[in-house]
Amino acid sequence: MAKSLDEIRMNFRVANAMAERLDALAKEMNNLANERFYGALRSINSNWKGENAEKYIHKGETVKGKMQRTASDLRAAASTVRTIARNTYEAEMRAYNIANTRGS
Repeated sequence: MAKSLDEIRMNFRVANAMAERLDALAKEMNNLANERFYGALRSINSNWKGENAEKYIHKGETVKGKMQRTASDLRAAASTVRTIARNTYEAEMRAYNIANTRGS
């Protein structure tokens, strides 16, 4: 059964809302990595000295990098969701218009 015009539009809005949520999560994760996590590492670095401190800071930097990559992956996923949503919307609208033209 063909989708209704309202259903096509609703699906498009839902997909875009999901993409917005992914972008918001990416922004939040990037903020955590660049501000809060980095600040904590700086504080540790200034208050803790020695070989173990250096190892801990190095591991922290690795985690920070992974957080930044995850944020980047979330942004890429949001972009993909938007592209798929737009392509699906356009295809469904074409199908809807063809069905309504033939049905007339």
